[in-house]
Amino acid sequence: MTHLSDVVFLAADTIRSRAYAQALSHAGLTVDRILLVRAAGNKRWGQANDIVSGNTDFGSLFVPDLNQDLGATCSKISKNVEILQTASINVPEVVEWLKRYAPKLVIFSGFGGELVQPGVLCAAGPLLHMHSGWLPDYRGSTTLYYSYLNERSAGVSAIFLSEEIDTGRIISRKKYPVPPKRADLDYYYDSVIRADLLVETMGLYDSASGTFKSCVGKQVEAAGRVYYIIHPVLKHLVLNDVNQD
Repeated sequence: MTHLSDVVFLAADTIRSRAYAQALSHAGLTVDRILLVRAAGNKRWGQANDIVSGNTDFGSLFVPDLNQDLGATCSKISKNVEILQTASINVPEVVEWLKRYAPKLVIFSGFGGELVQPGVLCAAGPLLHMHSGWLPDYRGSTTLYYSYLNERSAGVSAIFLSEEIDTGRIISRKKYPVPPKRADLDYYYDSVIRADLLVETMGLYDSASGTFKSCVGKQVEAAGRVYYIIHPVLKHLVLNDVNQD
C-alpha cells in the first residue's frame, strides 16, 4: 500500500465516488481522511442504486462494481472516515472540516451539477477534480457526448478547481477510445475513465512536497469552448450509435 500523506478525499455519495474509491483501493493507495457527504433519498444527480453495467469490456481499464457501498470501500483506503448528512458540498460543516485538517491536497468528487463555492475552494489545499473532457477544448457539461460526436473519442483532464468553470490548472489529461457497444456511458464508462486518470495522476504526486512531479500547466481562458447540457436529440444519436451492433 502507498499512503498519500496530507491528502483527503471529499466525496459525495455518488456513483462516480464509488468508482474513485474502488480505483484507489485497487491501486493500493490510501489517504489521511475521508469526508463522505450523503444526501437522503438518492435525489441528487449521480446517485442511484442497482446500476446495470451493460458492456464493461473496457480493455485494460479497471472496472469497479458500482453497486458496492461507498462507505465500505472508503474504510479500505482510510482509517478516518466521517459521514456528513447533507445534500450539498457547500455547507459550513465541509468548510470547517477542511480547515480543521488543512490537507495539502483534496481529491474531490461532488454532487453532479453543483458548483463549488469560494468558501470550500479556499478552505485548504487545492481541490483535484477529474473533468470528463479534454481541456481546454471541451469545457462545460456533457462533454463526453460532444467529444464522441466530434471526434469519436473521449478525454479526461485532472485539474485544480477554480471559481470559473473548468479553467483551473491542468495537472494531467488523457484521451480514451470510444466505449464498446452497449456500454453504459453516463454511469460506467464516464466513471471508469475518470477513475483511471485519477489513479494515474496520484502516481505523479509527491507527498513530501505536496506537489505533482509533472504538470500540463495553466489554461488560456480564451482557448477552447464551453458546452452546455446536450440536446436530447443529439444525445440520442450518440446512444443509438453506441447501442448498435
